[in-house]
Amino acid sequence: MSLEIRDTTAARTETATRVENLLDADSDAKGLPFVIENMAFEAWDGDVFLGGITARMTQGWAYVTLLAVSEAARGRGIGQQLIRRIEAEVRDRGATGIWLDT
Repeated sequence: MSLEIRDTTAARTETATRVENLLDADSDAKGLPFVIENMAFEAWDGDVFLGGITARMTQGWAYVTLLAVSEAARGRGIGQQLIRRIEAEVRDRGATGIWLDT
């Protein structure tokens, strides 16, 4: 075997699809389908965008991928409300848990 690790950053979407296909095939064989569910919520004050949160869920676990609040809106609990909203959604979908990295 002649192993070559290739930089596929420019083709990230295609790489992700190939990796997800491998995970899906393995999970299906084990009776645990690998289904990714995406979630996204935004905070608005009228027509002013204040911030947002995105997450991905699979195998009963959700991962917060992005969370940001505009500088002008910070200190008003908006980030906390966004986290609470994603937590509620994860609970409603019957997930085991949620995590994020800082």
